[in-house]
Amino acid sequence: MQNSNQEIGIIALDSHFEIVSNILDILSGSQLTIHVLVSNPPDNLLSRGDQIKIVRSSLHRHQSILHFLGNLKNSTKILVVTIYKDYRFYYNLSKSYSLSFIVHNIHYTFADNRYKKRQGVIHLDHLKLLIRDILFRDSHYKKKLLDSSSNLHFLSLSTLNYAKANYSNWKSKFKVLPYIFTLDKIPQKSSCYTIVIPGGVNAANREHDYLKKWLSQVSGTTPIRVVFLGKSSSRQCQNLISDLIDTYQNQVEIISFKQYVDQPIYDHWISQADLLLSP
Repeated sequence: MQNSNQEIGIIALDSHFEIVSNILDILSGSQLTIHVLVSNPPDNLLSRGDQIKIVRSSLHRHQSILHFLGNLKNSTKILVVTIYKDYRFYYNLSKSYSLSFIVHNIHYTFADNRYKKRQGVIHLDHLKLLIRDILFRDSHYKKKLLDSSSNLHFLSLSTLNYAKANYSNWKSKFKVLPYIFTLDKIPQKSSCYTIVIPGGVNAANREHDYLKKWLSQVSGTTPIRVVFLGKSSSRQCQNLISDLIDTYQNQVEIISFKQYVDQPIYDHWISQADLLLSP
């Protein structure tokens, strides 16, 4: 049995609260004290028992993490729920702490050229990454961090196998830990064909033209509902939604959220999905 004073720290400053919630479900009942650093936690994270210590980030990102880690006096393991920037910062932390990382976007994490043009256009997000790479040597420290990390966790066996096949340099460190699951019974689905798109709308990382092309082929043949299951308040997302509404009018029902989606709502729409689409 583990020592009751043993702690684990979870750094979750970039959303993915559904994964954090599932991790806490797995660890509940253990002898661990679990500290979670978050920026804007949903209600379901705040209503946990004494075993779970929720810490709100109120300082600059790096300062918040350092302050958080400084209070984990017995901690030996730190789980970073997502990593897509701050490579130099995390590389320096890895010299003092045992860090594990969850990999969400395989290409973003491992590919050398993150600034490739898409259909002849360099998107603003890619330009920001290029500037960060010039100023902070992100690519250099990303490679150093990945080379030195012993724990890279994937959410499914299929993504792990893809990473092994395409990025063999780090395959010995790949582990699959399926943090995405549900404890609820799957409810009966409606007669409407439901397409659920988890995450926000980002033209730099997603190709929504595929969705438009598919809708143009099937709209009018069956009732269709499209759910953007993530924060969709950006002008880019609103333009896409307006375009879909104007194009398909009453043929396609569009559901979106202007704030982060709470876990019960997220679980509901995931369970209702006939198709999960990650363009």
